[in-house]
Amino acid sequence: SVAAAPRTPAPKAQLGIVGMAARFGTLTDLRELERAIHDGGDGACALPAKRWRFLGADSAFRASLPRAGDGDESSVRGCFVGAVNVDYRRLKLPLLPEDQLQPQQLLALSTIDRALLDCGDAVAKGGRVGVLVGLGTDMELYRHRARVALRERLAIAPNEELTPEQSALLSYVNDVSTSTSYTSNIGNIIATRIASVWGFTGPALTVTQGSNSVFRCLELAQAMLSTGEVDAVVVAGVDMCGSAEALYTKTRRVPLATAERPPTSFEQDAEGFFPGEGAGALVLKRLADCGSGRVYARV
Repeated sequence: SVAAAPRTPAPKAQLGIVGMAARFGTLTDLRELERAIHDGGDGACALPAKRWRFLGADSAFRASLPRAGDGDESSVRGCFVGAVNVDYRRLKLPLLPEDQLQPQQLLALSTIDRALLDCGDAVAKGGRVGVLVGLGTDMELYRHRARVALRERLAIAPNEELTPEQSALLSYVNDVSTSTSYTSNIGNIIATRIASVWGFTGPALTVTQGSNSVFRCLELAQAMLSTGEVDAVVVAGVDMCGSAEALYTKTRRVPLATAERPPTSFEQDAEGFFPGEGAGALVLKRLADCGSGRVYARV
């Protein structure tokens, strides 16, 4: 037998960023982020009132979160994302309250769509465009599982009508969800929804590799563009880490910060973990294909 000749990897293409969008905490877009950086501001706020549902009023749960320093145990601050503005008709999303998607998916979809709109004519619908999204498991999935487990413990049959007491108890744990809303816990649907709305024909997938997820997406994007597999790639990342489940898990290793505002990276006096939620999206093309169009930066 004759050994196959080793494949010569395609040279890495220079890339250009032709569109972008972001949402970080209370900063709803890149203009607000730029202004905050210029003025020394931030996107911090108090924990939104309904974010933790019944655990929000549970003083014992709040006290169980390890703190850095002697901060107020009743106060939780972070760069939390509140309401997310979504064009439901444009993105073809369900409008019924019981079919609502999880906030993480809504935030990612709206941010990616804004980045694509920011491209102008650089990316067209129906094109050879890949969609790569870096994210972790949405911890609110466990609320749905807890509701299902509680229903089983109460021995409630699938078609059995709930008593007012049973309904109140189940809703205390989590809202009733349909199959439509439950699918929003599946991260890969973010990429495929965007590909479907825009008619893209390139790969659409999610990468879950912890803090390296977006870096891995960038590597994959460069490989796709270098080989000519696609003409453009959307790279996005989203993190809604402010749920009660996520913060409880995180504070088993790192105490929660008690500062009013987030510290800068690697700040010497920083203590604890300051929660930060947000999403960002970049649209990349081969620099040689960008022509005279706007290019924010080279990669």
